Amino acid sequence: SDSEPEETVSEGAQKSRFARMRQRRTRAGSRRSRKDTTPSVTATLTEGVQEYIAPAALLWSQYLGSVTVAIDDCGVRRECKMGRLRVEGNKSITGPMMRSVRQLTGLHTLEMLGCACRSTPPGLQELDTLRVLRMSDNELQAFPDELTTLPELEHLVLESNSIGEISPGTFSHRAFGSLEVLSLAANCLSSLPNDFGVTKNANSLRLIDLSKNGLCTMPTSIFHCRRLEELNLSHNRLKTLPDDFDLMDLRKLFVSFNELTRLPARLGRCRRLAKVRLISNQVRELPESMLDLWTQRGGGLVELLVERNPLVLPSLTAFQMERGLDRAFRLFE
Repeated sequence: SDSEPEETVSEGAQKSRFARMRQRRTRAGSRRSRKDTTPSVTATLTEGVQEYIAPAALLWSQYLGSVTVAIDDCGVRRECKMGRLRVEGNKSITGPMMRSVRQLTGLHTLEMLGCACRSTPPGLQELDTLRVLRMSDNELQAFPDELTTLPELEHLVLESNSIGEISPGTFSHRAFGSLEVLSLAANCLSSLPNDFGVTKNANSLRLIDLSKNGLCTMPTSIFHCRRLEELNLSHNRLKTLPDDFDLMDLRKLFVSFNELTRLPARLGRCRRLAKVRLISNQVRELPESMLDLWTQRGGGLVELLVERNPLVLPSLTAFQMERGLDRAFRLFE
């Protein structure tokens, strides 16, 4: 009989333990249930910016930001925020990081500067909102043809790389529908394809910078860019420019440090030219049509730099005198 109370106590304690175990399992199940219904991890750039889904947002979290852009919404101008990824000087970008860039939907600007990249991130053509791509000071060796289909791309800056060739067909009437700025300065280009400058929208390109390459000639396809305002061809090996120079909206022409012996005869047709830089070439005479650029004749030319040329008509001395530009044109007239 003495053992019965012990057995009763033991049975009660055992029931109590079972009850506590059931409570713990219930609470754990509840936590798991809540966890299962939690959305996948996201990282928001700033209020109003589209959320980026992990893991891309986590991989790039320290480089993500936002830009404010103006959009036209059925005739009403309004501002919104879009994503920006800027990386500078990071030479340890991993393969998974590069491959994850395509997940950053809603990206407006992508900048990878001085990161020793040998190629653009794969799948960039999927970023149909991308407007600005800057990959300067890297190790790109080929022009990224996949970018031609990006519908919103406006600025493409690939300066200071090792791009040695642009394949024929890269530029076409189906390519670069919105491109405004193209900079390939400080690369290794010795020639350009015959369709260079041809785009889906002939009125979009405003600036082309091909300075500091090894170009010997320029294709006439450049005249497809009917609204081009700035053309920088300085520091190349150009001996001539296309004769039928027909860029009516051109405001700046930089061709210093080449091997030019003459300028196009029709250069004066570009009545909006305000700056011409011709330093260090082999030009002896300016084309007579350039008189039409003189302000006294309704032109807009305010800067004409001709140092280190063997000019005789008008003479180089005239440009070096007080009111040099006007004096030179008066002697030239």
